[in-house]
Amino acid sequence: GKPVVVATQMLESMITAPSPTRAETTDVANAILDGADAVMLSGETAVGKHPPLVVEQMRRIALYTEEHLGSMDDASSPPARLRASRDRSAAVAHGVWTMVRDMRAKFVIVWSEHGRMARLLSQNHFSVPIIAATTDLRAARQMQLFCGVTPVRMVKPTSLAEFTKLVDGYLVHRGWARAGDVCVLVATWPLVDEHRNNHIALHDIGDPAGGFATLGI
Repeated sequence: GKPVVVATQMLESMITAPSPTRAETTDVANAILDGADAVMLSGETAVGKHPPLVVEQMRRIALYTEEHLGSMDDASSPPARLRASRDRSAAVAHGVWTMVRDMRAKFVIVWSEHGRMARLLSQNHFSVPIIAATTDLRAARQMQLFCGVTPVRMVKPTSLAEFTKLVDGYLVHRGWARAGDVCVLVATWPLVDEHRNNHIALHDIGDPAGGFATLGI
């Protein structure tokens, strides 16, 4: 359940060369295919001759690999860890996965005050972005490392209805979603207590005219 970072000498030849070797490109791609949350550079940017080129090359490899992940997965069956587990939280993740698949949802939106539910969903590498909301600055920063998770730090809503309104405004304002897009909403009530029962619901992105309020990460 811990984030995995693959690092050290991934594009080592680019310390001096302007492009990576085929083997290095394969290593970065395989780390992503194996489920790593992040890939990291060290000497390539610390003492290398082409830091911007190295970062751009790794970004391109990662984007290309992630674009092909969906076509390689069996979309008809959930991840093995969800099928095998009887854990309550895994059951929630299984329900979310099924709803995303069957309803062709564009996003998973989760209230994750301390990052626990966001981490659980991230482990299963959903094919859609996970928007994780919290009031906690530390949790928001930690969630930036979770694969597929975009943390949003916002003021605490007083109701689930207000929460959905805030998130709708956030997504539409950034051009990530349009009114009518389907998403899966995961939250607990009270929102700040992740040990209470989870609510899972389908939600249509609505009219964000009411505005939204977010805090910086």
